Amino acid sequence: MTRMIKIAVLSTAVAIIAATSNAQSALSLNDIRAAVDSSGYEIVSTAETGIFIEIGGNKVYISVAGFDGDITYVHWHPTLGDHIQPDAINVFNRDIKFGRIYRDADGDIVLQMDRNVTGGATEANVASDLEVMEMLLDKLNTDNPRSN
Repeated sequence: MTRMIKIAVLSTAVAIIAATSNAQSALSLNDIRAAVDSSGYEIVSTAETGIFIEIGGNKVYISVAGFDGDITYVHWHPTLGDHIQPDAINVFNRDIKFGRIYRDADGDIVLQMDRNVTGGATEANVASDLEVMEMLLDKLNTDNPRSN
């Protein structure tokens, strides 16, 4: 019985160490900046908690947050707020993988995509995310043309 308890404690310790090492393998904002640069996207501005980049004429905010450094990509689309119908939001969220849209407290449409970095993330993952975000923005803008 004592041996089983020791094995259980050891297993728990190994799991905690593994979780801690995963958290340490998260990307920093500098790593994300490097991935953005190498992918050919323009960094528009920086903030304490993230960066703004340009993807096909759309500003996207990239931030790192949470215990394990999850990465969030957000685009606010204020020109759609009064024009997109709830049904269109539901169709997008039902049919499109990896991203979602919703109406924020100001009534603006927000496109958001998240990367769970449990197990680590690389600059190549960020580069891939940027390509996916570009496709999501294209889909959103094609289905719901800007009405400026």
